[in-house]
Amino acid sequence: MGIIANYQYLSDKNLKNLKLFMRKKLRFLKKLKMRMKG
Repeated sequence: MGIIANYQYLSDKNLKNLKLFMRKKLRFLKKLKMRMKG
């Protein structure tokens, strides 16, 4: 039970980190597009 709970916690943490990373990447891509247009 402890191992499963631990795994669940880690996967949840990784998911949050992934979302944060994707958000940063999207913001960077938007800036890049704006620069390309201008």
